Amino acid sequence: MDLRRLGELVHNGCIKTLRESSCGTEKTGGRRGKVKGPTFRISGVQVNAKLVISHEEELAPLHRSIPADPEERKRYTMPCHTKAAHFDVEWSREDDSNLLIGIYEYGYGSWEM
Repeated sequence: MDLRRLGELVHNGCIKTLRESSCGTEKTGGRRGKVKGPTFRISGVQVNAKLVISHEEELAPLHRSIPADPEERKRYTMPCHTKAAHFDVEWSREDDSNLLIGIYEYGYGSWEM
């Protein structure tokens, strides 16, 4: 339950920060002049509100299609045909389904082995 509360705290902080930001103006950070969106801090950790909300929106279709129940999730198969990947190894609909399940469970960008 604590993890859920933390997620809600981050989400609500992002929404509040985006509402309070002055018309979406962004500032340039010190490192290599990268553009940063509105940020806020939770326990000393800086959170980029625009980036978090963007990731939530990108993952929403996956959240709607992957079963929340772990047992049902094990049996999940993509309900549509996929385009051939043309990898150096065989790649199937089952592989695509397992990739989506992994993203659902661990997030995208979690590729270190």
